[in-house]
Amino acid sequence: MGSGLTYIRKKQFERAQFYFCKVNDFIKTQLERPQSDDDPRRDDLRLLTLIFYTAYYYALQDQLTTSDELIETG
Repeated sequence: MGSGLTYIRKKQFERAQFYFCKVNDFIKTQLERPQSDDDPRRDDLRLLTLIFYTAYYYALQDQLTTSDELIETG
């Protein structure tokens, strides 16, 4: 995700898209995995950070539906 943020700062949104698509796929995968009481998610803050920046990217791209979905997920 760091590379994607760097490309956003340089206003190279097409290059940033590659990274944020990967991050979005990772978020979906993490949310779909089963959670047991014995193994609570320990990466919740990390996941929230990924959701925040990915939602920010999609908002910059005027993909507000996707951005809003991510925010609701968070």
